[in-house]
Amino acid sequence: MKSLRVLGAIALVLALTSACPALNGFGAQHPAPAAAQKADSILILKKDHVLELLSGGKVIKTYKVALGQGGLAAKQREGDGRTPEGHYTIDARNELNHYHRALHVSYPNAEDQKRAARLGVAPGGAIMIHGLPNDMDQRHE
Repeated sequence: MKSLRVLGAIALVLALTSACPALNGFGAQHPAPAAAQKADSILILKKDHVLELLSGGKVIKTYKVALGQGGLAAKQREGDGRTPEGHYTIDARNELNHYHRALHVSYPNAEDQKRAARLGVAPGGAIMIHGLPNDMDQRHE
């Protein structure tokens, strides 16, 4: 899969690959433009609990998001429940996941692996961006 250019950011930034169309329908806070733009980057602003889809550096959709149980702290090791910060790619799409449109993030990158090695811990992995659980509608009936 090819990675597209990643924007610099203050939080988690993801370059989209061919998994990009999987983000449509995540519950945008504003409607898609008439001429559908294809996102080339994702910016997650952890402090604001916001995910922005960008095309050419411009925001085309905004979503409210939840973070891992570790809150605003950067991911340090496997099992800490934190959301990683840095530059990653969407490298896979998991159709069999229990969550709506689960997209795998390329965490850990080389920097994450070095930090974990310095700390003497496993960096973890299996980081995904996803929607609500697939059975969420059934829970509220």
